Order: sequence, then structure tokens, then C-alpha cells
Amino acid sequence: MLLSALTARAGINDVIDLTNRVFTFTSLDGTNYTNVTLMKADLDGIFWKREPAIGRVSFTNIAPATLEALDIPTNRIEIAAKRASDRALADERFRANEATQGAAAASLARQHWETNELSRKQAAVSDQQKAGTPAKHAKSAGRQRVTHGGL
Repeated sequence: MLLSALTARAGINDVIDLTNRVFTFTSLDGTNYTNVTLMKADLDGIFWKREPAIGRVSFTNIAPATLEALDIPTNRIEIAAKRASDRALADERFRANEATQGAAAASLARQHWETNELSRKQAAVSDQQKAGTPAKHAKSAGRQRVTHGGL
């Protein structure tokens, strides 16, 4: 809501047509954009092309003087920063939710496996008891124990 208030207050259209203007500038991170064709600007940055590449430079990475030279309001920097912050927060929440759901799914799978394992063991004991063989001694059934008396 804050973002829409910022854009409404500033009277900003979402897209600015830069009419394929050829321009040279250096971004704040030191990247040189030489004779690039500027296509448009949205709320986040400027779209450029220079065959065969195409890209977008964020307003947060463009000097205010460069924006003024292009007749782009400098408050786009604030808007782009807010939008980037909102996206980062949404991404963080998404990853946290994914991790929580992943942990819950793993726990549920482990509980399901343990329940099935217990059921299998109980069924094996029941089968052995039905056959008349005590569960603990099922392997030794049929063997006789030999004792040596008095020796």
C-alpha cells in the first residue's frame, strides 16, 4: 500500500517510454553502458539493449544526475528500493514457509514409516504366535538342547 501511495503522490506512470534513445552512462557499481539503446523505464529500472544483449539497470544503481539527464524523476530510486525490499521480504517468507513445510512433511513421513514398521513387527509376532512358536525363539524352534549331566 505504501508503494501505491508513493506512486500516486508522485503522479507516476508505471512505464516511461524512452523512445529508443541512445545513451552512455556508468552505473553506481562501475558498469559502463556505452551507446546502449534505452527502451523504457518501469518502477524498478531502465531497460536497455545493445545487440545481442538486453537488460535492466535498477534505479538504485543509477546516479540521480543520470536520471535527471533522462527526464526521469529521481523519486524512482526510493520506489525501486522499497519494491526491492518488499520482494526480498516476500522471498524470505516464502523460503521460511518452504522450510517449515519441508520439515513438517519429513516429520510426517518419519511418523508414517515408524507406524508401519511397528505394524509389521506386531504382525510378525502375531503370525508366530498363531503358528505356536514363541516370537523370541522362532529361530531355535525344532532344535533340541543337549545337556551333559554330571560332567
